[in-house]
Amino acid sequence: MKEKVNGIILIISCMKHVNTRLKEFSLPENEYCGWKVIYVVGNLFMDDDFVIKDNFMIIKCEDSYIHLLKKLTLALKYIYSLFDIKEGVLRCGDDIKFNEKNLIKFVSDENKYDYYKLYSSLNSKIKFVQIDDDLCKFHGYHNFVYPTKDLPNKPLAWDKAMFYFCDINTSYEKIWLIEDDVFFLNEKVIENIDNKYPNSDLLVPSNIFNHSGELDSWQFWFCAKETINLPWAHSMSCACRVSNTLLRKIKEYVDHNKKLFFHELMFNTLSEQNQLIIDTPCELGTVQYNTEWNLDNLNLNNIYHPIKDYVKQLNIKMSNSIFYDNLFNNIDYQCLESFNPDSGLFLLRNYKLPYGFNFCCYRENSELKDWDDKSIVWHYFNHGKYENRKYKD
Repeated sequence: MKEKVNGIILIISCMKHVNTRLKEFSLPENEYCGWKVIYVVGNLFMDDDFVIKDNFMIIKCEDSYIHLLKKLTLALKYIYSLFDIKEGVLRCGDDIKFNEKNLIKFVSDENKYDYYKLYSSLNSKIKFVQIDDDLCKFHGYHNFVYPTKDLPNKPLAWDKAMFYFCDINTSYEKIWLIEDDVFFLNEKVIENIDNKYPNSDLLVPSNIFNHSGELDSWQFWFCAKETINLPWAHSMSCACRVSNTLLRKIKEYVDHNKKLFFHELMFNTLSEQNQLIIDTPCELGTVQYNTEWNLDNLNLNNIYHPIKDYVKQLNIKMSNSIFYDNLFNNIDYQCLESFNPDSGLFLLRNYKLPYGFNFCCYRENSELKDWDDKSIVWHYFNHGKYENRKYKD
């Protein structure tokens, strides 16, 4: 039977530092407010997968720094097999000197957020917002995502985003709302759409009307019944842009009704009923429900959904960073004459495709229709650049 604990304070170390760092920085207590302290080291040559005695765990794995992630992953696996953990795991290094007073304050707080980090070390332009579930629901921001067996019936990220931008920080004129399985190459894709539609209140992939109140043409029309008067409208909304005007209309609805309704309905319906400007950019046409995209033939001017594999998303961005990022200058055309698309040497050189370069458009040249993106780059610099081939619509 698993031992019940409020949480685990997991300190990852190695045999090398058992008599140095762990002696110097180890905590004086083995438990704080129901949070058990566990120290972890590795030993690749032990017989068992792991052993634990008191608050010291040895795991069968390499004990070097480069295997730290493996050690942490295995530690979490075994920790969860041993303990019934109510709140979570506080993962720490062995060179941290704890302020016990603050540690006790943290572990005794019953309203912890799901994730803590020194966010400023990631990117000073990124702001992470965490909002308590009960606070969000108290102010009426809930019910924005239709609950299913896989989704809990509580305020989710969509609800909290509405609370933040409708009630807490209303300074933005327009907001892009993008789910994590949406792919776009970089911010220039967003900027390009913004420049085309500067005055729109809602940018979505589609805008499908319902004037009659029928419930059969889309499975979620029923979410509008007895919620809001006709006409209704809906769209996929996992990547969309909303204006401050639309956000104010959402706040008015929440103030009156004390709840939201399904976001794929609410954005479009409130926009239609308040005569706001709705546009459906072609760049959002690739935001679809469950299409399996050919990742070797994406239009990199577009936004795509779904691409759920984050590693694949990153690989696309890395392999295509040349297209927009202006990382390269001083074109070495002699190098390009012998360019092999699979050669890493290409990325050591300095190139930049013209702004707005559209791979699908360039492939309309019949002999290029089956070429991959890297080969298209090679062709442009060796031939298309001098032949004035069409490269954008």
